[in-house]
This record gives sequence, structure tokens and C-alpha cells, in this order.
Amino acid sequence: DEHDDEHDDEYDDEYDDDEYDGEYEDDDEFVEKIVDDEECIDEYPHCQMWAEFKPSECDRNPDFMLSKCKLACRACEKRKRYSDILPTIDGRDLGIAQNFNGNEEISTEELEKRVAASQKYMREQIQLGSIDPDALRSCKNEYEFCTLWSLQGECDNNPAFMRFRCGPACLSCEMLDFKHRCPMDREIMGPDAWSPGDLDRMFRRLSLEPYKSKYDVNVLSSPDSEEG
Repeated sequence: DEHDDEHDDEYDDEYDDDEYDGEYEDDDEFVEKIVDDEECIDEYPHCQMWAEFKPSECDRNPDFMLSKCKLACRACEKRKRYSDILPTIDGRDLGIAQNFNGNEEISTEELEKRVAASQKYMREQIQLGSIDPDALRSCKNEYEFCTLWSLQGECDNNPAFMRFRCGPACLSCEMLDFKHRCPMDREIMGPDAWSPGDLDRMFRRLSLEPYKSKYDVNVLSSPDSEEG
């Protein structure tokens, strides 16, 4: 329709092939990535590239992206978690493809094993269902060096950054779920300040003497009044 054509033109202009020096398949060679749900596909060869931009086009242009790049944005109706994308050696199913160029301290083999461990962790979280699905779906390795940094101990040395930006590599996706990040400790909190019915009783007392005169209470409505 006219709306889609308008967006198509915008993307053709903004993401010209000559200006992009990353890696993606040519249009003629592009094969739609179809999983169990036949509608869960990327209709354009550049969908994954657009989804990985900072900020992601999935957030900047949701009307277009969530319709035309469902798989890249992990927005499929039937499958909204990491199971949308099959595990890959380079870990792009966990976000940005990881850099496997090791160094003197960490080998390529160690990096590959860590990615495999991250993938196993994500599968386990899906099966357990203990993390909010939306939080789990948003847990990604946002940098190509997340796995390397995790093996260098950065998950512990720099947790404020790593556990949120490199969640799969740090095995810390539960930190994106508020109930895990800020659990309520009943021992610290103590008993509830209010019990069922306490608020109603407080307002009823305020509407009676001596409080009514003392605080100049004007009751506009109450459960007992005709207006309710």
C-alpha cells in the first residue's frame, strides 16, 4: 500500500549498498529466513543490519520494522524469544556476532566455548520460564567483544555495564527482569503498613468528630452516599 511504499523508498535511500561496508547477502541471493511460523520472516536482506543499528531501527521505526523485519526484531507472534533464531557458531542469535580473534590470554577455542555456554544458558532460561519473556527477548550481546570481555572478568569488574549490555555472555539476563533485579526482602521490609480495609476505616474516622471539625473535612462522596 502507499504507506509501505513510502517506507520502502526511505530505506532504499537511507541504506544505500555503496555506503554500507559490513556484511550482508546480495538481493539476488537473499533467502527469506523462515522458521516454524511461515509469517516470521525478514522481507528485506538488510533487516538484521537495521535491527543492529544503535539505536535499533526496531525501536526507531516500529511501524515498518515490526511488519517487514519480524525475525530480526524478534517480533513474531507465535515465538517472541530466542528460539526464533537457531544457534549460530558466531553467536549472532544472541545479538551481535561475536569477535573470535583471541589474544595471548584467551584463545579462539575458549571464546567459542563461552558462546556455546551462553546459548545453553538462554535455552535453559526459556525452558525454566523464570524470566519475563519480554526481558529475556531484550537480553542481547550488544557488542562484538562481549564474550571476550566476559572471559576477562569484566562481568564482575564492571557489572553495571556488562550485565545489561552483554547479558548472554555474562549469563545475567535475569538482571533485566525487575523482580529479579530488585527483589522484595520481606525481612527488611517488615509487615505491611496497610491491611485490607485499613484505608476505608481511616477515611471513615476522618469523617467523624473530633477529626471532622478539627481538619475541616468536607465529604464529597462515600460508599454510603447515594452518589457513591
